[in-house]
Formats: sequence, structure tokens, C-alpha cells
Amino acid sequence: EKSITNLKNLNLFSNVKMQMQIVPNSKNNTLDLNWVVSENRNSELKLKGNFQGKDFLGEISLNINNFSLLNCFHPNNLKIIPYGDNQKVLLDFTIGKKLKKYNVSFIHPNLTDSSSMKFNFFYKNELTKEDINFRNLENNENYKINKFKSTIELNKKINENNNLLFNINYINKNKIYKDKTLSFSEKSNIYKDWNSQLIFNHNSISPDIIFPKKGGYVNIHSFLELPKSLKKFQYFKFQMKSFWYKKIFKKLISKIGYEFGVLHNSNKNDDFKQFYMGGTSFQKENLNQKNFIPLRGYYEPNKLYGVISPKKGGSFYEKILTELRYLIFEKNSFKLWLLNFFEAGNIFDSYKNFNPFQLKRSLGTGI
Repeated sequence: EKSITNLKNLNLFSNVKMQMQIVPNSKNNTLDLNWVVSENRNSELKLKGNFQGKDFLGEISLNINNFSLLNCFHPNNLKIIPYGDNQKVLLDFTIGKKLKKYNVSFIHPNLTDSSSMKFNFFYKNELTKEDINFRNLENNENYKINKFKSTIELNKKINENNNLLFNINYINKNKIYKDKTLSFSEKSNIYKDWNSQLIFNHNSISPDIIFPKKGGYVNIHSFLELPKSLKKFQYFKFQMKSFWYKKIFKKLISKIGYEFGVLHNSNKNDDFKQFYMGGTSFQKENLNQKNFIPLRGYYEPNKLYGVISPKKGGSFYEKILTELRYLIFEKNSFKLWLLNFFEAGNIFDSYKNFNPFQLKRSLGTGI
């Protein structure tokens, strides 16, 4: 029964009423169970058009499931689209006068029994100004932005609760300005880099993520910008987050959490890659949302306030969290609970200024 359910959940077979064939193996006194199924192609093509301002955008999306790269080179399986290995190919194209985007992905979900692989290529070409005149040319206001990104990703499922992910990314972004002949020729690089990430995830939360009653969540994330030379690394970031839930009484749940992060940024003028803390929603422009650390009871690091974060961000932070949750009402997936929390955290602009006891604290309750 479990084998039948697992095969159906793959969504690869159109014939769900499978016929089992038992083949005796006299050499080792075992039985081979062969399942006779019909493969399902499951490909999908979408065409869509919409307006972005005055620009009409045409969108083409092609999702190919159960693809087989190996059968592309097999002489007996020469088809327009070869199938059979549960691989996926995703093609997304957006084409307009001022915007062009191309996204191509190849996913191999069964590289081994517990690992998968993904390749992704993304290209974007966007014209920022429609009005063309020589005043804009002199002020460098007429330009196109070109962005190219490629990713190789490996995902390893260690066991039911633990997962390991590794990827390498290449990003190239530049501006191309119009010259006095009104043609795009003058190129200016915004940034170009290689980076690598290693991420470990542990998730044993149950019974659900809406109102967990036991288990825990751990995320360990390291990010490294590969150096342009062998002299030194330009940017390195390491973060660890953990949350644990425990049932105290039938409807009373406790949550304890701790997190910290450290980074090294050799470019002191690059605020985009620094840590920022405060508030519950990210509102500051031109900063990396992945480096935003929420802290209830304080202002967000926006243009007007920066109560916790240094003006140009920090290089080190830590945060602790405790919560008591009491479930008031529950029906199906809808749940209502009373929450009491205590948070403490701070962010520091250098390692020398780090003090684990100099924390900004907040206390609150709500539903």
C-alpha cells in the first residue's frame, strides 16, 4: 500500500491502477516485484500578455516534467521532447519593448537516492528611460541595465529532519549608456562576483508550522564571495538561528530561540551587505533584506530612524527570544492564541565593540 501511494505521489504515471507482476528468483530465493505503469508526460505551456505602463509584455512559460537528458543522446529515443527520468526543465521568457527576461532551469531531483541538482540561468535587459533627449544623455539618465546570473545547486537530504544545501553563483550586472548617436555603446560595470553558500537546515517542528507544540528549527548559513585575486576575501558571512518548542501544559507552549551573525566586509563603503536590526518589517531602501534582523518594540532601520543599528550597519549581532503561547481557539487550520514575549538583541559595528550583555530589550503581549 505504501509503495502504491509513493508512486502515485510522484505524479509521473497516468495509470494509477497498477498491475503487480511477481517474478521468482531461484538463485537467491527471493521474489522480484515489477510494477507495470504508464508514464505521464505532464508538460505545460502557458502564454500570457499584459501591460507594464505603456509597454506590452508577452510571456511564454514551458514546464517539462519527467524529462530525460540521457535519452536526448539515445538513438532509439529520438523524440522532440524525451521523457522518462523525472527531470524538470523550466523555461520562462518575458519580452517587451523596454524589458526582456529569460530564465532557464534544469532540475535533477534524483541525482542519488537522497540528493538533487539544479542549474539555473537568468538574463534581464531593462531600459529605464523611454524619453530620449540630449539633456538626459549629458546627465547619463538614458541607459539599459543588463543582469546575468547563473547558479549550480546541490541539495542533500541527510535524514527526515536534516538537509544540506550547497550552491555556487555568478552574477554580472552593468549599465549601458546611449551615446550622441542614440545607440547603446558606453558600458559601465555595476558589479561582478562569484559567491558560494553552504546551508544546513534542521526542522523537527510538529504538528504544524502555524502553532508548533514540540520540536525545533536550526539554520546554519555561510556565505562567501570568492575573491577576485588570491590576496584576500572580500566578503564573508556566517549566521546561526535556532528555535525550540516545548509543551508545558495541554495548551501552553514555550518557545526559546537564539541567533547570532558575523561578517567581514573589506569594502567599508558598501552598506548593502551589512547587518541591520529593529522592528518587524524591512523598509530601508537599497539594503539587503536577507541581512535584516527583526526586533519587536523598536523602529525599523529606515531613512528616519536607526535606534539599534549603526548608521552604516553592523558586522556582528546576537539575539535571544523567549515566548509563552496559550492556545485559545482551534478549528481545522484556524488557530488563535495569546502570546507573551521577551526579546533582547543588539548589533555592533566591529568585533572590538561586541558586548554580549549590552542588549536592547523588549517585552510584550498580544493575540
